[in-house]
Amino acid sequence: PTAKDGPNRQRIQQSISLRGGFEEMETEQAQNIGAKAAELAIELLSSISAKGGVYDVVLDPILNGVVTHEAFGHATEADNWPAHSTVLEDKVNEQVGPEYLSISDDPTLTGMRGSTEYDWEGTKTKKRHLVKDGILTDLLHNLETSRSFFPNICTTHSYEDDINSVKNAKELGFFTCTGGIMGMGESWAQRAELCETLQELDVDSVPINFLNPRPGTPLEDQNDLTPMTCLKIIALFRLMLPTKEILVCGGREVNLRDLQSMMFGAGANGTMVGNYLTTKGRDSKEDLQMITDLGLVQGSAHS
Repeated sequence: PTAKDGPNRQRIQQSISLRGGFEEMETEQAQNIGAKAAELAIELLSSISAKGGVYDVVLDPILNGVVTHEAFGHATEADNWPAHSTVLEDKVNEQVGPEYLSISDDPTLTGMRGSTEYDWEGTKTKKRHLVKDGILTDLLHNLETSRSFFPNICTTHSYEDDINSVKNAKELGFFTCTGGIMGMGESWAQRAELCETLQELDVDSVPINFLNPRPGTPLEDQNDLTPMTCLKIIALFRLMLPTKEILVCGGREVNLRDLQSMMFGAGANGTMVGNYLTTKGRDSKEDLQMITDLGLVQGSAHS
């Protein structure tokens, strides 16, 4: 909400982190958040503006976390590195802060913004040390698609940039969760080509995402996946990557539909549970019941 008094405008954004589906928005906590944000915006209309200058400041833990997230967290996203859009490019294993500085990302904490059991690639979350004793130590990365089809999807950087990012992560001893998105117009040969690339890179875990076309995007009319095609793609990855974790992630609900339980028989080790970055997943309770009904056991993707 935005409060206005002449030229003075105050805008407030509030958020909560809840584990579950859209039904969580019907809770009293979620219903009250808008009203509380509006009240705070009105209060800020009478606040005193700080004068510009250099100050010694004391940050509370929440604000300190926000500053760290915005100024540093996004810079550690490996997908920004090939596009040369991060100040931390090529800084892995280098000193990026004082020795007393350590920064961790811990989605396993409950009730926090960003709390989640599984990340968007289907990997069970755990505490990750991004910076330890002032040294940058961790990153994540993805390949999107095969080398030959890549120019049709991405023009901001080369495929070799992506490959080198994964190689660098492997050399530094990082766990590499690297896969791609299926259904963007690639051929079966190009799907096999991606598998060969993942073989050569010897990645640790392979997330398979199925395109869920979004209105207003270049691929909004791309929709050539069927449930059986998705199962065959999973089987292809399993046949070509027999020792790797195969995780079925984004887009499975709209593409596999009633055949979602068959993904495990096709060769998947696991699946992402819950919502995705920009689209809703199905109720996690349904997924957990499906796993139970199949006689499977919930476990860590890193085990």
